[in-house]
Amino acid sequence: MKKVALLDVCHSDYFTGYHKPVLAVPVYYGMLNSELAESMEQEISVIWDILEEGYDQQEISLFDTFIQECNDKGAEFFIPYPNPDDIDNESDEMPYAYFAIINPVYINGLMFLDN
Repeated sequence: MKKVALLDVCHSDYFTGYHKPVLAVPVYYGMLNSELAESMEQEISVIWDILEEGYDQQEISLFDTFIQECNDKGAEFFIPYPNPDDIDNESDEMPYAYFAIINPVYINGLMFLDN
């Protein structure tokens, strides 16, 4: 069953990529699910043409459902505030959350993102 999945949260230089279009949303400590939903909507409007090339309308509607689920969670943290000792202050770059539509397949107990 296809679904929206969080592929990674990292700096852009470290994202390994995916064979389908990906939403790259900047994230920060203390980010709420409602803020994530708003950022995802903005990113979708920017890369709409790319999404249409890589996904059909039914798959794109999965993003809408995921965004609504994030809005329903509202004030819950997507990225909670960490322990101050765990924060890396050396990087000025903001990390990104990478989302895509996957069709998980399980083989011998291992999950693969698509078949």
